[in-house]
Amino acid sequence: MTEQLAPLHPYLTSLALGLLIGLERQRSRAAQAGLRTFPLVALFGTVSAMLQSGHDVDWLLPAALVLVGVTMIVAYRDDGDTANTGTTTTMALMLCFLLGAMSWHGHYQIATGLALVTTALLHFKEELHGFAERLSRDDVVAVLRFIVISVLLLPLLPDRGFGPYESLNPYRLWWMVVLISGLSLGGYMLLKLVGPGKGVPLLGVFGGLASSTATTLSFARQVKADAGQAAAARTVILIANVMVLPRLAVLCAVVAAAVLPTLLPALAGGVVAGGAVVLIALRERAKRPDGSIEVGNPGALRAALGFGLLYALVLVVVAFLQDRLGQSGVYAAAAVAGLTDVDAISLTALDLFGRQQIDAGTAANVVLVAIVANLVFKGAAVAVIAGRALARPVWLGFAAIAVGLGVGRVLGAVVAGH
Repeated sequence: MTEQLAPLHPYLTSLALGLLIGLERQRSRAAQAGLRTFPLVALFGTVSAMLQSGHDVDWLLPAALVLVGVTMIVAYRDDGDTANTGTTTTMALMLCFLLGAMSWHGHYQIATGLALVTTALLHFKEELHGFAERLSRDDVVAVLRFIVISVLLLPLLPDRGFGPYESLNPYRLWWMVVLISGLSLGGYMLLKLVGPGKGVPLLGVFGGLASSTATTLSFARQVKADAGQAAAARTVILIANVMVLPRLAVLCAVVAAAVLPTLLPALAGGVVAGGAVVLIALRERAKRPDGSIEVGNPGALRAALGFGLLYALVLVVVAFLQDRLGQSGVYAAAAVAGLTDVDAISLTALDLFGRQQIDAGTAANVVLVAIVANLVFKGAAVAVIAGRALARPVWLGFAAIAVGLGVGRVLGAVVAGH
């Protein structure tokens, strides 16, 4: 039966993708194409691609695509609504035609993915417009700057060691900067997308992705100005710091996947313990958040360069301490560097593992020491800025995370030993 239906697969895929996009366009009163037109155009694309490939007619597919575009332009002109040019629907219909052609050539997964993205862009029009309005000029510049440092600058850097102990590899160093900047900028943009009034949990999640330190200090300052915001601030801070753990798991998977089986049980323990405290905080706090978060754009060039310099310094310090003190020197560096930034020392440990200078267990332990040191620093900062009212519940949550990390590490080691 499957073999008998195989020839119909391109046509059925085109029909499904056309129905998906057409269903969304049907909801728009201004659109001149909807639930019937889009599937027909998708099938038109499939048939055109079939005829072109079967009869060696090179001009058929481009001519059919032009015909689709011209037909939509004429339809909107005849409608008489000069204010509505139908550009979005026209482009969606032409893309639907090409998705049909892709289906004929067997690119089912790519065509389906593009259809889902197209439908999402059409459906979330208001949210995207609101997101664009919330972006400042500096935010747009930061995105453009990130593209420059990642796509243009990174391939130009040499991939070999320089400096003391040959510990500074420009390519790998900047790759880490791009990785951290990309994660932080993505979290910041998500925070902009949902807006500051969409709920405390989302603020904590996206604030943690953007910068857990900035989120912690921002809400601590808000509590200092208004003690009534303590409940919301505590919840956001705890969620943001729990989010550091899956963020580090992603970094580990990208940079040194072989360390992940050793590190993951500890991170999972921290998430479980911290998540339990977060659930308690969510139950206790008021239903409506009392404040909004204002996190600086982590994609700014100064932030990227600052992290790059910090990472380079950590690399040199770790190399020096490891040369003088052995593995204990790496732990000492983790305790000091982790006070201000977890990412730099964590990436250093993963890089050392990749160069076979430390084993997976040591790399995982260095990451955990850095996390605990960072929690201590942020807990002290909350106590100094906001006082006891916020410090006590935050310290309780931080302690739970630290205990969960330790328990998870021990259990993971025991299971691995068996």
